[in-house]
Amino acid sequence: MEFLKRFLAPLTAKQWEEIDKRAKEIFSTQLYGRRVIDVEGPYGWEYSAYPLGEVEVLSGENTVKWGLRKSLPLIETRATFTLSLWELDNLERGKLNVDLSNLEETVRKVAEFEDEVIFRGCERAGIKGMLAFKEERRINVGETPDDLIEALLKSLSIFSKEGIEGPYALIINTERWIKLLRGTTGHYPLEKRVEDTLRGGRIITTPRIEEAIVISERGGDFKLILGQDLSIGYEGRESDKVRLFITETFTFQVVNPEAMIHLSFQV
Repeated sequence: MEFLKRFLAPLTAKQWEEIDKRAKEIFSTQLYGRRVIDVEGPYGWEYSAYPLGEVEVLSGENTVKWGLRKSLPLIETRATFTLSLWELDNLERGKLNVDLSNLEETVRKVAEFEDEVIFRGCERAGIKGMLAFKEERRINVGETPDDLIEALLKSLSIFSKEGIEGPYALIINTERWIKLLRGTTGHYPLEKRVEDTLRGGRIITTPRIEEAIVISERGGDFKLILGQDLSIGYEGRESDKVRLFITETFTFQVVNPEAMIHLSFQV
């Protein structure tokens, strides 16, 4: 991947290893969308568009008709940050907790952007996020844990009638989940009740959405398509600092909106 120009950076192999390791650790906790959708690829840096399998006929008046194949162009992201060369050299001196705070902050912002596209879409890129279908499939939910269980049962009943198989998962706002936990009575944990209702399904708490979504994890319904997966490259040097960047190319498609039901809390 020469476009990353890592070979030009004034960094040792050990320093690159530490940078990559820390970025991976944060991405693994901050990329919420990837936990519940299919990830396809990566297909490489030069991959520019994902085919949708349709053609839009633009001219049918002449003998030769023509149209354009429909596709989703890939978004290319780039987020720049700097690190102290002196601090990175401390890693070679044996320091165990080098300051990578600029890297960590940038990784969080990049992860937030990817999730923003997955959940809310990107109009200029032709992407409809998962929340774009909220009004089409929605169940209202009250404020108690019992209300949540009732909504989950209704959701699974709808899935069953439509032949949408599991496993199923609940994606729910973190603060809303904590509030529901506080309202739990009895000795049977709410987490266990939800998992049992979802027939062994998962609970994913996230700050990325405000309410909740019940989805099928059967596969093929929600796709994140990667050209270049999240990578760190070298951009330049500023006196005693090294300037690096995080890049990614991707698009997202909701293939089957019927594989999710939005829960709208009434409080």
